[in-house]
Amino acid sequence: MVSQFVRVNYAYADRYLLTSTVRRDGSSRFGANNQYGIFPSFSLGWRISEEAFLKQNKFISDLKLRTSYGITGNQNIGDFLFAALAGGANTVWGNTVATGVAPTRFENPDIRWERNKQVDIGLDLSLLQGRVNFTADYYYKLTDGLLGGAPLSVISGVGNTYTTNIGKISNQGFEFALNTTPINRNHFRWNVDVNISTNKNKVVSLGTLPFLAGVNINRVNAYINRTEVDHPIGGFYVLKEEGQYQTWEQAATAPVYKLGNQPYFAPGDFIPVDQNGDKVIDDADRVWYGSPFPDFFGGLNNTFTYKGLSINVFSNFQHGNLIWNQPRLTSETFEGNVWQSTYDNRWLPSNPGAQTSVPVPRNNNPLLPSNRFLDDGSFLRVRTITLGYDLPKSWMVKAKLTRARVYVQGNNLLTFTKYPGWDPEVNSFGSSVTTNGIDAGAYPIAKSLIFGLNLSF
Repeated sequence: MVSQFVRVNYAYADRYLLTSTVRRDGSSRFGANNQYGIFPSFSLGWRISEEAFLKQNKFISDLKLRTSYGITGNQNIGDFLFAALAGGANTVWGNTVATGVAPTRFENPDIRWERNKQVDIGLDLSLLQGRVNFTADYYYKLTDGLLGGAPLSVISGVGNTYTTNIGKISNQGFEFALNTTPINRNHFRWNVDVNISTNKNKVVSLGTLPFLAGVNINRVNAYINRTEVDHPIGGFYVLKEEGQYQTWEQAATAPVYKLGNQPYFAPGDFIPVDQNGDKVIDDADRVWYGSPFPDFFGGLNNTFTYKGLSINVFSNFQHGNLIWNQPRLTSETFEGNVWQSTYDNRWLPSNPGAQTSVPVPRNNNPLLPSNRFLDDGSFLRVRTITLGYDLPKSWMVKAKLTRARVYVQGNNLLTFTKYPGWDPEVNSFGSSVTTNGIDAGAYPIAKSLIFGLNLSF
């Protein structure tokens, strides 16, 4: 990396504020055609509380409107992906095997910086001499030249994907933050910090590509994430299932399945919905069924202090996202570890006509890439609880210390969620931009209890 930048700051009467920056960044991860990028930004602020009509107001301590626009660059890809590579390869020459060299990656001198353009409009408000502080922002971010893996025909002989700039992605939403001290008297203080954010993600363009499919999921042998224009990146694009076949006669009417290995259907299996009525289950029968990204998320921090004693409780939450529950799917195969809920809710031939949440237990169940394995990933987690005590100053003087504090801290002690898997904060393919919200059996976050002592001399 090599960078240069210039910045200008200007303020007039502490009321009108301007900051402007221009950066020039260069990266050896791009070819000679596009090694450098220029990224400008500016911000404007108006401190309304310094105007004559508010300056003497005792209720409003500070009020500022601000707006900003800027472009930043992203070069977070592997090294030398612009260059062609060759590797050893064998072929048949006459009646003998000959060793030679063949391409393993094509040259891509036009791969360039990913550019993130963002506009922000915000308000900062402080009341009662700083006792209540509130911030609100609206943002719109457009990612242009998204760096990712685009599909490549297998007849190229160099793999099935290559790294390039594949399109545009937009994100927009609101952010709110509140800091307040509801109680501060008689040595007791209660401080609250809360923030909440919304985000709407949408694919704006994929260039010449119709869509990008996520990875194939084990056992269903098909993708469930799909990236397509006017939908969230990596949104869930699945079949719908409703009802169960109750007899062999009903199962014999099942449509032809063309999304993987042809399963056979039996009484107790779930019925795939043939959306277009052509008696065939294929991509045309998939529907958009939610997003791996939450509608809103945030955190809550409460701190209580009384003389030397303090209690801090920090929680975070998210709401509205879905998770593909692969462990639950695997449990329904009855070929390995089986959940108790799977066993209890299975369909039984002795109970015909029942509508259960689990198909008939047998090998080779037709487990389809369907909405049945998408679970609500909303949660509220108590991230940390810390109880501390600062020893009295009189003790510190005798011990020749400036501070001594003992504490106990619990981490991840409580999680409130409807998600039936091990952990709602899971993304087994976190490095993939087009495959999100998959629980492939990731190890859950551990709980811990920590005892500590802080000494200052």
